[in-house]
Amino acid sequence: MYSPGISPKIISRLLPILLICGIALTLFPHNSSAEDNGREIMRQVIERYDGFNHLSGKMKMILTDQSGKQKHRQLEVFAQEMKDDGNRIILLFKKPKNVKGTALLIHSHYNGINDQWIYLPAFKRTKRIADKSKTSPFMGSEFSYEDLSNIELPMYTYNHIKDEMYKSVLCNIVELTPTYPNSAYSRSIVWVNQEKKRLEMIEYYDNTGRHCKTLTSQDYTLYKNKFWHPKVLTMVNMLNDKKTELILNDLNYETNLNDQIFLVNSLRSLDN
Repeated sequence: MYSPGISPKIISRLLPILLICGIALTLFPHNSSAEDNGREIMRQVIERYDGFNHLSGKMKMILTDQSGKQKHRQLEVFAQEMKDDGNRIILLFKKPKNVKGTALLIHSHYNGINDQWIYLPAFKRTKRIADKSKTSPFMGSEFSYEDLSNIELPMYTYNHIKDEMYKSVLCNIVELTPTYPNSAYSRSIVWVNQEKKRLEMIEYYDNTGRHCKTLTSQDYTLYKNKFWHPKVLTMVNMLNDKKTELILNDLNYETNLNDQIFLVNSLRSLDN
């Protein structure tokens, strides 16, 4: 899209981007700790998506319940890289009619704080998403507001567990433990493509230790010889067998977005 990760950083960082390294011993010397290794791996993943400036695209959201029944939604995505502070990302619903005009604004910060606001056209008002509410599902999907936040280094502690093959690719497997309050997760396990420094899969574990969700990335395309973006992000709920797919199309790195659209007060007029 043009950003949880899921975004330039919302989709490229926030949502699953699979990274697998080639020769781990070269990248990570024997005298480095598992924590240092894990942090360095994730630093390389995050830096891979620095420098995009502006990004836009179109996205389809497919919600599938336990019986296989589907709901389809269409969105537009806009992202802006802030020179001195994180990214700003907008998800704007275009179809169907009952969600048209709904807009989510995410502003990430390098210190690991993510501010979020949602505009609800039915109520004609914009609401800030409280930290305690970020564990809630986003628009009935299997993605929570928390899942849509960018990964910034201060948000976690890291543990490089091991390296193993995933779909014929060597991956660094890193455990991330949240340092911020009110997370729905006790930890997440990330498969990072060692060579391409992109996320292939993320397993999420809830605060009781259960494996609750899995996010996978598919059909990557390389843009500007630097930015890897998956065409399909799939979040599967391991507890209720529901899933949500995000399908990205028409990604545009050449767009020039007006800074004004990323203001909270502009959300209500985005679909006009």
